[in-house]
Amino acid sequence: MEPERDGPTTTEVEDFIRANDVDSRAAEDLKDCVPEIQRKVLARGDLSTARNPSAALLARIRDARVEVRGGGGGNDAHRAGGSVGLPSTKDIDDYVTSSGVGERAAEALRTASPTVKRIVLASGPITGAADPSAVLMDRIEGARSGRGGGNADVEDFIKDNELDDRAAADLRDLAPDLQRVVLARGDLRSARTRPG
Repeated sequence: MEPERDGPTTTEVEDFIRANDVDSRAAEDLKDCVPEIQRKVLARGDLSTARNPSAALLARIRDARVEVRGGGGGNDAHRAGGSVGLPSTKDIDDYVTSSGVGERAAEALRTASPTVKRIVLASGPITGAADPSAVLMDRIEGARSGRGGGNADVEDFIKDNELDDRAAADLRDLAPDLQRVVLARGDLRSARTRPG
């Protein structure tokens, strides 16, 4: 029982890699992680909704490292927009269940692009709505059309990520829908620039 508490077994990690058909680089990165990180990555569920399972796995590893360093709170951090990876199937299912939406709206979210999923989940659960399905469909459409994410959000993103003047100006100059895509990608503090 001790290995399960500390982290997944080697067999569980290998099964996850095989079931999700990730490339060798992503597989090695997961194998090289400490057990706590592996546990957090596997706890987010399979990668079946990801267009690129290898990239999604690398993003999950990065998210788990950020969470462990920052003492983040898992799904709460994700719902607050703190996650930088793709929402997992479990994240989507939890959101659908907690929001009480109908099957048509749930399917619209499940089949949306990763960016739309991130934006919708970052908006928080739907509570107190007479028609939660209509609210979800409106959020999905808003994410697709670039509504929301005004100047205050952009300025907060610039400040939180300590962007230099050039990057800040470039972000401010983007169309609102493109700003929303950048903001939905999440925290940049773990990104590295290449010397050049």
